[in-house]
Order: sequence, then structure tokens, then C-alpha cells
Amino acid sequence: MILDDVDKSNQKRKYKFVKHLYKDNFEFIIQANDEEIIEELEQFISFDKMPRFNGEYDTTTISFIDKSNFPEDAKHKISQGERIVIHGGTPEQHVWGTKVSIDNKKYYNIPKNDEYIIQDGNQYYLYGGNQGKEENLYRIVREIYYRKSLALGRVAIHSAAVSDEKGRCILIPGEKATGKTTFLCNLLASKRYKFLDNDRILLELDNQGGLKAHSMSSTVNVGFGTMRIVPDKFRDIKISGYEKTTDKKRYTRKGFINQMSCDSTTTGKVKSIVFPKIKKESHVQLRKCNREEKMHRIGDAIERYDNSEHPDWLGISNVSGEQYRINILKILQYIEKNIPAHEMQFGYERINDNELCQIDERGE
Repeated sequence: MILDDVDKSNQKRKYKFVKHLYKDNFEFIIQANDEEIIEELEQFISFDKMPRFNGEYDTTTISFIDKSNFPEDAKHKISQGERIVIHGGTPEQHVWGTKVSIDNKKYYNIPKNDEYIIQDGNQYYLYGGNQGKEENLYRIVREIYYRKSLALGRVAIHSAAVSDEKGRCILIPGEKATGKTTFLCNLLASKRYKFLDNDRILLELDNQGGLKAHSMSSTVNVGFGTMRIVPDKFRDIKISGYEKTTDKKRYTRKGFINQMSCDSTTTGKVKSIVFPKIKKESHVQLRKCNREEKMHRIGDAIERYDNSEHPDWLGISNVSGEQYRINILKILQYIEKNIPAHEMQFGYERINDNELCQIDERGE
């Protein structure tokens, strides 16, 4: 079969550039003939500056190969496979693909960027071109990191987060249009905090009896209204065609960090939760949430096991729905007993430093 020939050619292949990247418990070995693909990956995901995990790393190797090397006969075979959803969400956000399994290996085609993937255990071969190549690689690395993190007992939550100079983290959960990114930019502009993430966080109970937050890494969409609130950070942005405060500009993770001129981190120990509430002409108010409100709102932000927006398209998750629910319950019980929560209501104006200081004072 022609797919066997593809596998044999991969085993013989040599690469000009090989880089080891670390993210808490995981090591990713990226192999490519174009160093730019590795640099582009780091635009989307922040890795640890050096190995810091004392145990044995969970290692995944991803090899990037020009799609011209993928045989036409093999493309036809994969096109006859099962149709799957790579990314869900709204209908216009759907990314579709096809998959076929042969001899304990999986073969994928993602037509959106005309790429092919071969998965053989912890070894992935990504055949792609210049179109969207960095997003293709990023999508695989993020999915592997996410699914294997769930196996460690971590739980995903829709939340932004920052960390102070002592590594203590503030979670900022919120639905769309509640002011999550605007509040995040206010915190980062104050120079008091480091950026952790803007959209999805992995929560984990650590061995020291604390709650850790790990960055999932994603793009950051900043609204026109936020740019007006923090103009010193966006003074060089040429905004055209913006008519509503909900209009967005998309940044890579690294691009956002550079734009905000802020420091960043990949993990922090959760000390408090702040639910943002942006409202036109509202004055800044920090209100403590009672137990019922805190648990209801944080529960709504936690990602469900059967999340249709982020399906397990690589099929690598070994966590059952029941185990994931148990992990959620443990984290919720910890938050209920140990993590204070407040609602920060504010209008479309800059929150000053004195008002931001209240967050630290009440979150201790």
C-alpha cells in the first residue's frame, strides 16, 4: 500500500532544524527544514525558557514536511475516510477534515489549509505549505497539550488570567462582551502584573495544596473600545472601518505581549477571582460575591467534557467523562473553601492604579 511507502520515507528523513520546547510536564521536539516554522509556533504558544520539571517528560515529536512530498495516491486514500470536525463553534467557524486508520496509524487531511497529518503514537508528521503553516502546527501542539493535561487531572476554564511578581494568579472568567479583555488590558497597563492568558486556562490542584493555572495559549482579540480605553498601548494602531466597540483586532500571543509591552508567564498559583462587568457610564465598583454567586459563575465558566467547540479530533484523550466530572468537583470544592471572588464593574474608561490596588487588598 502506498501509505506504507510514506511511512518508510519518514523514517529515513533528516531535518536541518530540530528544537526541544518545554511546557511544564511536556516536551515537544519540532523538526523542520525551515527554521521559520519553529519561530512562528512560538508566536502562538509560550514555552518554558528552560526545562524545570523534575520528573520524566511526556515527549511528542512533530516533523514538518513540505506537502509536495505527499503522494497523490495517498491523498486519494485519505479523502475516502471518515469526515470529522477539527474545530467547532458557530457554523462559520467549523474546520472540517477526513481521517482514516490503517495498521495502528492515523492519517488526516484538513482541506482548509490543504495539509496532511500522519500520527504514529507520539510521532506526528505534518505535510503542509506556506498557507497557514504556523496555525496548523500550533493547532496540533495545543491539542496534544490540552488532551494530555486532562489526563493529569487538569480542568479547562474559559478565563483570562494575570500573575503578580510573586507568581500569584488572578482568574478573570467572563462571557463575551463582559469586559474580560478590557479588564485584562487595564491590569497589564498598570505594570503590576504579567500576562498569563486571555481565553482558556487549565486549572490543577498541585502537591503543595494550592490551585495552579496553566496557560493554554491562544490568539487575543482586542476590541476597538479597549484600544480607546488604553490608548498608550495602542497608539501605533491604524484603525479603519471600526464602527462599534465590539469590532476586534486579532493578535498572536507574542504579538499581544509585544503590543502591551508587558511581561508574561505560563503558570501561576491562583489567589483570587474577578468577574468583570463593563457597562457604559458606570463608575468603578468592586463587590464581593457571596458563595452561591461565586460557585454558579465559576461553574458556568468551566469547560464541559463533551465540548463541541473543541472536539477530541486526534483521539488521544484517555479521560472518561465521569473522571473529568470528578476532577471538576475537586477543583470547585477547593475554590469554594479557599479562593475569594469579586465582581469588578466599570465603564468605558481607564481604571486607575488606586482602584486596581483594591483587587490585591481584597484578594489576599
